[in-house]
Amino acid sequence: MNRIYAIFLILGLSMPVLLPAQSGRIDLEAAVTGELDPERLGNLQWIAGETAFSYIDPAGEQLFRATPGTPPAVICTLADLQQAGAEDLTSFPSLKWEDPVHFLFWQGNHLQRYHLTERTLTTVVLLPDVATLREEGPGLEMAFTIGHNVYAGPLNTENWSPRTEDGGHDIRYGEAASRFEFGITKGLFWSPDGQHLAFYRIDQRAVYDCPFPDYNQFPAQYLPVKYPMAGDSSQYVQLGILNLRSGQIHYLQVEGPYDQYLTNITWHPDGRRIYVVLVNRAQDEARLQEYDATTGALLRTLFTETNDKYVEPEHGPIFIPGEEEEFLWFSERDGYQHLYHYRTDGTLLGQLTEGDWEVSSLNGFDEKGKYVFLTTTQESPLERHLYRLKLKDGSLERLTTAPGVHRGQVDPSGRYLLDTWSSRDLPGRTQLFDIKKGEVLRVLHEAANPLAEYELGEMEIMTLEAEDGTPLYARLIKPVGFDPAQRYPAIVYLYNGPHVQLIQDRWLGGAQLFLHHLAQSGYVVLTVDGRGSAGRGLAFEQAIYRQLGTAEMQDQLQGVAYLKAQPWVDADRLGVYGWSYGGFMTTSLMLRQPGTFAVGVAGGPVIDWRQYEVMYTERYMDTPQENPEGYEQAMLVPYVDQLQGQLLVIHGLQDSTVLPQHSLRLIRQAEQLDVQIDYYPYPTYPHNVRGRDRAHLLTKIRRYFDLHLQAE
Repeated sequence: MNRIYAIFLILGLSMPVLLPAQSGRIDLEAAVTGELDPERLGNLQWIAGETAFSYIDPAGEQLFRATPGTPPAVICTLADLQQAGAEDLTSFPSLKWEDPVHFLFWQGNHLQRYHLTERTLTTVVLLPDVATLREEGPGLEMAFTIGHNVYAGPLNTENWSPRTEDGGHDIRYGEAASRFEFGITKGLFWSPDGQHLAFYRIDQRAVYDCPFPDYNQFPAQYLPVKYPMAGDSSQYVQLGILNLRSGQIHYLQVEGPYDQYLTNITWHPDGRRIYVVLVNRAQDEARLQEYDATTGALLRTLFTETNDKYVEPEHGPIFIPGEEEEFLWFSERDGYQHLYHYRTDGTLLGQLTEGDWEVSSLNGFDEKGKYVFLTTTQESPLERHLYRLKLKDGSLERLTTAPGVHRGQVDPSGRYLLDTWSSRDLPGRTQLFDIKKGEVLRVLHEAANPLAEYELGEMEIMTLEAEDGTPLYARLIKPVGFDPAQRYPAIVYLYNGPHVQLIQDRWLGGAQLFLHHLAQSGYVVLTVDGRGSAGRGLAFEQAIYRQLGTAEMQDQLQGVAYLKAQPWVDADRLGVYGWSYGGFMTTSLMLRQPGTFAVGVAGGPVIDWRQYEVMYTERYMDTPQENPEGYEQAMLVPYVDQLQGQLLVIHGLQDSTVLPQHSLRLIRQAEQLDVQIDYYPYPTYPHNVRGRDRAHLLTKIRRYFDLHLQAE
């Protein structure tokens, strides 16, 4: 890869934000525990059966109810629940409304029902203490797993027995398949009538057993973890259907190789048909198929999508209220994620949205199925706005106008919108909006600036230009008390991998408080969302295909070129830091672009993509057998002797996402070549360090930069 020397121009206008600067330094423990986050309303939702909504106050002590015509009023308190029998609660629980006077919440494995007018609490369901992955049916049927087997029954079940019996280390039931890729988040799926339960059966007997010592126990215990690596044998996934009344189980009669992917499981509203998206292992073809849920027989293939690089379906069919044989479909077939209108016989009725922007999410329909509500990037990739789409003619109406990132919930009638958003200089606001009148009815919450007493550096979001002319969004934070006559050390914080967008027009521009802490410590902090990252369309993401680390590295070097062009940056004192994919990028920049950075800190880094999971890696790299050159180029162990500067590698020894062997292989190579690399393991942590110990991690990172970049 060629080193990039050109300094690229800043395009357009920079957008500076100077946050209130008083005094005080961000305490890292307060930052990681949420003490310095803006306050938000909790569990905001529309109440079933009426045009009213509820939320929990930021302190977690009171439940409020309001309607479009009446102001919020307290209808229940934490003390009420405790007095009714839930003494162990320390904050108001997340709840689900059954009707206007009853709500449900989980207390451990107890499902509780609270009666608002009678102030009474009833245990509706009591699950075994060891039950996990619980899933509620529409009539409060229950499904869960114990020991990798599925348990399921109606609401009044008292004695639970397993519906599957051979679950264990090699075979698992009811768990998310394919390591949570393709939008898969769970492995249990109730039919709309609660009479059938679909579940994943995952056969991992052919998958490599990765040896893990469990350091949480004393003495440490051996804990093998199934880990399918790129190019190796993978999971064999089936979809089972349990008839709740008869207890019988049958499996969908899916044809094709054992290692194809069964994704986006969706029930038809009639409960008799079920849909599966089949993705081949090469991930260049996806087929939407309809099956008979009572027999498992294939009824039809509705359509097939292909791409010469990869497809990545993450949503199943979304059925339109009142039109059981019509659904909406997310697709990137035209280069951006848009919505398409289909019939269940596979007939395409039309493309509903189009343009060089993405539909980020679907927020629901009105009850008549006349309108669908969307969140899109049409205004800017940095923002998210709510729109109303008329299904009949495809007309699109923007509902939110204030700059920022919006999240919305529309009431069943489709008239009222609960809009929550923030922007780079607005900590957060929630308001009730009347769509018909086009006006704000009430501001429900305005978050105070939790950093008002802290001195922060000036932040700006700007646009750089990549080598091929592609605009790249960047975020710059200057040191507190910035003096353009001085020369400051600078740190590049990055991720630059798929599905992540670090820079948005939300609170603080999306910057972590740690980055402002670094600016308070005297650093310029730069982040660039290079090609491969989210929110910019398929071509922007697919620039990394078969060559992970190459286009991304070029784009990060544009950020370096920008920093070097500033008279207030000391080009000899540059650092780089990232975690996971960002750890891979940090290590790549330190080893494949030696001398660019004086210091690097890489957390949980991928070092050899042949050792990363099948589903993710083969999407972007194909198999090692098909793309040996790409894997060889991205493999970082051979570059160890190129290291110039200081490199700290941090890894959780319980990391089953990026195996610790990645970083250990790098360290072993450094030993053999007498190259000094600093290494710090977190013995009991998985892929990241959470909770109060994260303050320890961030302190270590800052001290490493302080030691080697000599910030004042």
